[in-house]
Amino acid sequence: MVVCVEADAGFFFRINEKKWQTGVPLKKKDHPKFLTKDCHLECGEPLELDDYTIEEAIRDKGILGQISPALVQAICSALANEKLLSSADIGKIRIALKC
Repeated sequence: MVVCVEADAGFFFRINEKKWQTGVPLKKKDHPKFLTKDCHLECGEPLELDDYTIEEAIRDKGILGQISPALVQAICSALANEKLLSSADIGKIRIALKC
């Protein structure tokens, strides 16, 4: 699973069961529509997905939900320490997340 963090650039962060890179915890109880267990949002180098890939995924499975808005600050804090992202990409994500 992935979470869109900057739509214009096509930036997505992965959701993983195990923490690796710069992770923000995602609790199942806060995201019952799409998580079956506690996971992590990996806030390292984003996936860059093209429009076709995104459209096909939505056509196939739909949009499963959204992460809790309460996590925006934790994501922004994780970005402050991330070494795999350029400052320009961090800026784009911060603007998109309004942090």
